[in-house]
Parts: sequence; structure tokens; C-alpha cells
Amino acid sequence: MLVEKAKRYALDEHRFINQTYDGRDYGFHLEIAHAVYQHFAHLLDQFDYVSEIATECSVFLHDVLEDSWRVSYNKLKQDFGHKVAEVVYLVSEERGRTRSSRHNHKYLTGVASMTEATFVKLCDNIANVLISCHTESSKFDMYRSEHSNFYDYLYIDEFCDMFNLLDTIYATKKVSVEWVSVIEALEAKYPKLS
Repeated sequence: MLVEKAKRYALDEHRFINQTYDGRDYGFHLEIAHAVYQHFAHLLDQFDYVSEIATECSVFLHDVLEDSWRVSYNKLKQDFGHKVAEVVYLVSEERGRTRSSRHNHKYLTGVASMTEATFVKLCDNIANVLISCHTESSKFDMYRSEHSNFYDYLYIDEFCDMFNLLDTIYATKKVSVEWVSVIEALEAKYPKLS
């Protein structure tokens, strides 16, 4: 199955470059992003089957182009098809000295130019917010400070449930029991590295 291939590919690339997330194997972040995908997959009813599969693959692959020197747009296109390569390209940050310079108008407009890319970026962002809130990381405040800009560029009615989840977490500084159980299961699967 193409989705399983994408998952293995992403895990292998992030492991090859020794990339971690919150002191854990990078698979921790990717699987939480995929859990967000699964939770909101019903919002993709507007997509055809090919777009749904491409979107799910892209959730796993969303950081490989940005993070691994071994991955190129053409390699993704060859291995996973044009749509996956395009989504991953659009959600990949540009080079920049600061986070704000990487999350600029051109980048966010690019993400917003393709509905599948918007959905993938939202899955990534929600995963980051869930983890940072659950672990009481200082990154939570950074994500919250970026939210209005993110909203201005990426909000579409079809994905309002995703924005509602973000709004609720930001307002309450709490993660629901449902999401805590997902995070804790994945913390057990991906223990802190020594």
C-alpha cells in the first residue's frame, strides 16, 4: 500500500539524519500528525480517492523535503506521484534565518493554493500544538502567537472543525482526554531517547 510505503520512507529518512522530536524518534510526531489526519479524514469527502491517498501519504512525508538532503521533489514524484510531490513541496518551509522569515507570505500563500496542502499543514500544526500543550513546552506560546496569521492565510470553511480544535486548545490550554490517550500511546511506542 502506498501509504505504508510513505510512512516507512519518512521514518527511514528522519532516522537517517538522526532527527528527533521532543527527545523521541521522529515517528512520534509523524504518527500524531497521522492520528489528526484520521480524526479529520471525513472532511476530505470532497476529494477523489487519488487525492485522499496522496493527502494521507503527504502527512507522513510532510517534512522530508525540508529536512533531508537525500530527498528531492523529483524523487518524491518518481516514488509517490505528482500530487504527493506537489503537496510536500508546498508545505516545506523555505530557507530563512528566523521562523517568521520561513513562514512568510509566499510560503503561506503556496500552502493555501492547494486544498490538500492546507489539510496536511493543519495536521502538522495540530500535532505540534497537541504535543506542546500536553508537554507544557514553551513552543505552545510560539504556536499560539502564529495562529492568527495562520488563520488569515489558511482558513477555509471545509476545515473549520480543525481550526475549532486549535481555538479550543489555545483558549483552555488543555488537551482533551481523547487526544491525551493518543499522545500517551505514542509516547509508549516512542520512548525518550537516551
